[in-house]
Amino acid sequence: MSTAQREMVKQSVEQKRESNWQNVLYDVIFKADTVAGKSFDITVIVIIVLSVITVIINTVGSIMYIVESPDNGFTNIPQSIYWAVVTLTTVGYGDLAPETNIGKAIAMVIMVMGYGILAVPTGIVTAEITKAMGHNKVTSNVCEGCGYRWHDDDAHYCKHCGNTL
Repeated sequence: MSTAQREMVKQSVEQKRESNWQNVLYDVIFKADTVAGKSFDITVIVIIVLSVITVIINTVGSIMYIVESPDNGFTNIPQSIYWAVVTLTTVGYGDLAPETNIGKAIAMVIMVMGYGILAVPTGIVTAEITKAMGHNKVTSNVCEGCGYRWHDDDAHYCKHCGNTL
Protein backbone atom coordinates (compact mmCIF):
# COMPACT_ATOMS: atom_id res chain seq x y z
CA MET A 1 0.00 0.00 0.00
CA SER A 2 1.44 3.35 -0.98
CA THR A 3 1.68 6.38 1.27
CA ALA A 4 -1.01 8.21 -0.70
CA GLN A 5 -3.41 5.30 -0.29
CA ARG A 6 -2.70 5.14 3.45
CA GLU A 7 -3.46 8.85 3.75
CA MET A 8 -6.73 8.42 1.85
CA VAL A 9 -7.77 5.54 4.13
CA LYS A 10 -6.78 7.56 7.21
CA GLN A 11 -8.81 10.58 6.05
CA SER A 12 -11.77 8.36 5.25
CA VAL A 13 -11.69 6.82 8.74
CA GLU A 14 -11.43 10.26 10.36
CA GLN A 15 -14.36 11.56 8.30
CA LYS A 16 -16.47 8.57 9.36
CA ARG A 17 -15.45 9.12 12.98
CA GLU A 18 -16.40 12.81 12.75
CA SER A 19 -19.69 12.06 11.03
CA ASN A 20 -20.50 9.40 13.65
CA TRP A 21 -19.76 11.90 16.41
CA GLN A 22 -21.90 14.50 14.66
CA ASN A 23 -24.72 12.02 14.15
CA VAL A 24 -24.64 11.03 17.81
CA LEU A 25 -24.68 14.69 18.89
CA TYR A 26 -27.56 15.41 16.52
CA ASP A 27 -29.49 12.44 17.92
CA VAL A 28 -28.90 13.55 21.50
CA ILE A 29 -29.92 17.15 20.91
CA PHE A 30 -32.75 16.89 18.42
CA LYS A 31 -34.21 13.43 18.85
CA ALA A 32 -35.76 13.00 22.26
CA ASP A 33 -36.62 9.37 21.53
CA THR A 34 -33.30 8.26 22.97
CA VAL A 35 -32.48 8.20 26.67
CA ALA A 36 -29.61 10.61 26.08
CA GLY A 37 -31.91 12.95 24.14
CA LYS A 38 -34.50 13.01 26.91
CA SER A 39 -31.81 13.55 29.53
CA PHE A 40 -30.36 16.40 27.51
CA ASP A 41 -33.79 18.03 27.11
CA ILE A 42 -34.52 17.75 30.82
CA THR A 43 -31.10 19.15 31.71
CA VAL A 44 -31.56 22.13 29.40
CA ILE A 45 -35.02 22.85 30.82
CA VAL A 46 -33.76 22.63 34.41
CA ILE A 47 -30.84 24.96 33.66
CA ILE A 48 -33.15 27.48 31.99
CA VAL A 49 -35.66 27.40 34.87
CA LEU A 50 -32.93 27.76 37.50
CA SER A 51 -31.38 30.64 35.55
CA VAL A 52 -34.72 32.45 35.35
CA ILE A 53 -35.34 31.91 39.07
CA THR A 54 -31.86 33.23 39.90
CA VAL A 55 -32.40 36.35 37.81
CA ILE A 56 -35.81 36.94 39.39
CA ILE A 57 -34.45 36.52 42.92
CA ASN A 58 -31.48 38.82 42.34
CA THR A 59 -33.60 41.45 40.62
CA VAL A 60 -36.35 41.46 43.23
CA GLY A 61 -33.84 41.42 46.07
CA SER A 62 -32.07 44.44 44.63
CA ILE A 63 -35.35 46.27 44.02
CA MET A 64 -36.46 45.59 47.59
CA TYR A 65 -33.16 46.96 48.87
CA ILE A 66 -33.85 50.18 46.97
CA VAL A 67 -37.58 50.39 47.84
CA GLU A 68 -37.29 49.49 51.51
CA SER A 69 -34.90 51.31 53.77
CA PRO A 70 -32.38 49.88 56.22
CA ASP A 71 -34.84 50.94 58.94
CA ASN A 72 -37.22 48.22 57.71
CA GLY A 73 -34.60 45.46 57.93
CA PHE A 74 -33.35 45.46 54.35
CA THR A 75 -29.87 46.54 55.39
CA ASN A 76 -27.96 45.15 52.40
CA ILE A 77 -28.55 43.38 49.10
CA PRO A 78 -27.73 39.85 50.41
CA GLN A 79 -30.32 40.35 53.17
CA SER A 80 -32.85 41.45 50.53
CA ILE A 81 -32.01 38.47 48.33
CA TYR A 82 -32.53 36.22 51.37
CA TRP A 83 -35.99 37.74 51.76
CA ALA A 84 -36.70 37.16 48.05
CA VAL A 85 -35.69 33.47 48.30
CA VAL A 86 -37.81 32.93 51.43
CA THR A 87 -40.78 34.65 49.82
CA LEU A 88 -40.45 33.02 46.39
CA THR A 89 -40.18 29.53 47.88
CA THR A 90 -43.36 30.24 49.89
CA VAL A 91 -41.60 29.54 53.18
CA GLY A 92 -42.14 32.98 54.72
CA TYR A 93 -40.29 32.86 58.03
CA GLY A 94 -41.64 36.30 59.00
CA ASP A 95 -38.30 37.59 60.27
CA LEU A 96 -38.17 40.21 57.51
CA ALA A 97 -41.21 41.94 56.02
CA PRO A 98 -41.66 45.00 53.83
CA GLU A 99 -43.20 48.08 55.45
CA THR A 100 -43.89 50.36 52.47
CA ASN A 101 -46.88 49.94 50.18
CA ILE A 102 -44.64 49.44 47.15
CA GLY A 103 -42.67 46.79 49.04
CA LYS A 104 -45.89 45.00 50.01
CA ALA A 105 -47.08 45.04 46.40
CA ILE A 106 -43.77 43.56 45.26
CA ALA A 107 -44.08 40.93 47.99
CA MET A 108 -47.54 39.96 46.73
CA VAL A 109 -46.24 39.55 43.19
CA ILE A 110 -43.33 37.42 44.43
CA MET A 111 -45.67 35.22 46.47
CA VAL A 112 -47.89 34.54 43.45
CA MET A 113 -44.81 33.90 41.30
CA GLY A 114 -43.60 31.44 43.95
CA TYR A 115 -46.74 29.41 43.53
CA GLY A 116 -46.48 29.58 39.76
CA ILE A 117 -42.78 28.75 39.55
CA LEU A 118 -42.38 26.19 42.33
CA ALA A 119 -45.58 24.90 43.91
CA VAL A 120 -47.82 24.28 40.89
CA PRO A 121 -45.16 22.71 38.62
CA THR A 122 -44.16 20.37 41.45
CA GLY A 123 -47.68 18.95 41.49
CA ILE A 124 -47.76 18.66 37.71
CA VAL A 125 -44.41 16.87 37.59
CA THR A 126 -45.47 14.50 40.37
CA ALA A 127 -48.69 13.65 38.51
CA GLU A 128 -46.75 13.01 35.28
CA ILE A 129 -44.23 10.78 37.06
CA THR A 130 -47.06 8.82 38.64
CA LYS A 131 -48.74 8.42 35.27
CA ALA A 132 -45.47 7.36 33.63
CA MET A 133 -44.90 4.74 36.31
CA GLY A 134 -48.25 3.21 35.44
CA HIS A 135 -50.06 3.75 38.73
CA ASN A 136 -53.03 5.36 37.01
CA LYS A 137 -53.70 2.51 34.58
CA VAL A 138 -57.26 1.34 34.94
CA THR A 139 -59.30 -1.15 33.02
CA SER A 140 -62.93 -0.96 32.08
CA ASN A 141 -63.78 -4.41 33.46
CA VAL A 142 -67.19 -4.15 35.07
CA CYS A 143 -67.77 -6.04 38.29
CA GLU A 144 -70.73 -8.40 37.97
CA GLY A 145 -71.55 -8.01 41.65
CA CYS A 146 -71.77 -4.25 42.05
CA GLY A 147 -71.24 -2.77 38.59
CA TYR A 148 -68.07 -0.89 39.56
CA ARG A 149 -65.94 -0.32 36.46
CA TRP A 150 -62.70 1.51 37.43
CA HIS A 151 -60.35 -1.27 38.48
CA ASP A 152 -56.56 -1.33 38.29
CA ASP A 153 -55.04 -3.19 35.35
CA ASP A 154 -53.65 -5.95 37.56
CA ALA A 155 -56.74 -6.32 39.80
CA HIS A 156 -58.20 -9.79 40.24
CA TYR A 157 -60.91 -8.69 42.67
CA CYS A 158 -63.31 -5.75 42.73
CA LYS A 159 -61.97 -2.96 44.94
CA HIS A 160 -65.53 -1.97 45.81
CA CYS A 161 -67.23 -5.25 46.78
CA GLY A 162 -64.48 -7.92 46.59
CA ASN A 163 -66.01 -10.14 43.89
CA THR A 164 -63.74 -11.89 41.41
CA LEU A 165 -63.32 -9.97 38.16
